[in-house]
Amino acid sequence: ILERRIAKTTKTARMDKSAAKELALLERIKAHLEEGKLAKSFTTDDEDEQLWLNGYNLLTYKPVIFAANVKEDELADDGAGNAGVQAVREFAASEDSEVFVVCAEIEQEIAEL
Repeated sequence: ILERRIAKTTKTARMDKSAAKELALLERIKAHLEEGKLAKSFTTDDEDEQLWLNGYNLLTYKPVIFAANVKEDELADDGAGNAGVQAVREFAASEDSEVFVVCAEIEQEIAEL
């Protein structure tokens, strides 16, 4: 999406200051993504840039929910004693995301009813 938008905006940026500003934003976002970062961690204080960013519909700009699968007996305490769940929670917190703890075995049994 970004590369196509950069190509399109490059053509008009020479004559349009707004397009030049958008092109600069696109290149900064692209560099941010190439560093392995999510688009939602990209920040800007400029209102125009924020509107453009919202309009690009980038996949990594959308909210993320992580699912952590636990055993049935670990479900009661929301996986608090599970090291794997704690690792997922820490990672999710660093990405400003949420964690949903589930027992897939119970879900499968319910689905089979």
